[in-house]
Amino acid sequence: MRDTDATGIVFHPRYLEIATTARESFVDALGFSAGLAEATRNQRLVAYNLNMRFRGQCFLRDNLVVATSVVGLTKSKIKITQQILRSDQEVVLIHLDFAMTDSLSNKPVLLSDELIQKLKKHAN
Repeated sequence: MRDTDATGIVFHPRYLEIATTARESFVDALGFSAGLAEATRNQRLVAYNLNMRFRGQCFLRDNLVVATSVVGLTKSKIKITQQILRSDQEVVLIHLDFAMTDSLSNKPVLLSDELIQKLKKHAN
């Protein structure tokens, strides 16, 4: 699978992959991994809404930074914003909404108090 077109411009789906990797690292740094949450509590965090705004282009070998912020938090939902930056210039802005669900029934469940407290430390 290719990452860029013939001129070296990064394909749009790659930005989502970059953001997903950064978000997984963010969650791991909080002490929660998706696999561990599902194995220990029969729960999983699922994205139910995604919005991406493209404000520029990236090229092969650009150094990118992904800034991940919690911008909304309730007992059952998490709203996250991610900025993909190249040289401090925003290239992509991503808004994601997540809900915790029971992995067997797929019905929404409440976030644990422990996860809420850790996320609050990173909320804007």
